[in-house]
Amino acid sequence: MTPDAGQIVAALGERLLAAGAASVVLPSLSWPRASHVEAALTPLAERMRKAAEEAARLDDAAAQAKASVAKLEPESNPPTALAPAKPDAADEKAAELYGQAAAKLREALAKADAYVASLSAADDKGVTALAKIMREKVGYGVLTREGALALYLDVRATVGGTFSKASLWTFFRNTAPFYAMGGVVVSYTLNDADGKLLASDLVPVQRGYERVQELASRL
Repeated sequence: MTPDAGQIVAALGERLLAAGAASVVLPSLSWPRASHVEAALTPLAERMRKAAEEAARLDDAAAQAKASVAKLEPESNPPTALAPAKPDAADEKAAELYGQAAAKLREALAKADAYVASLSAADDKGVTALAKIMREKVGYGVLTREGALALYLDVRATVGGTFSKASLWTFFRNTAPFYAMGGVVVSYTLNDADGKLLASDLVPVQRGYERVQELASRL
């Protein structure tokens, strides 16, 4: 979100509260709490821990099966030149399957590690993927409330300008009046919790030049 868009969203939030809105949530301007991040990542970390333990168990099972394959037939039936000892085919297959399962788990763990690392990568605006996910979660939680509405704003354009009226008199007195103007074009959509469109429009707003000293009282 650009600084201009952020100011417009913040100002609109204040207006909604002043108009009597029971609750206003601005996901794009909020940052996830540490407790929320911990709650979101803890289940994933626990699954990864259990997967690592399972991969280790499968490695042990594969090693045991391979050791069993290496053993000779029981002493009651010792191998001879005519009947040499043969590995158990079932143990061979078990060792192969255990090894494959362990390898797949470790491959999945490597991808999970890469995914977790990507969550902390910031985009060109400095917002991490995890922050975006948490914001979406906040928005989802709000929309599950009865009667909740979602207002989407898109700042299409912003304009502004300044000028000063100077004269010989104001030059020597250092009192040249300074004027500023601004305008914005915003599109919006209002949806209910089911995504049904309730209202939408394109709103252009432009104010003429005002003296800088009077801007605070005009806004």
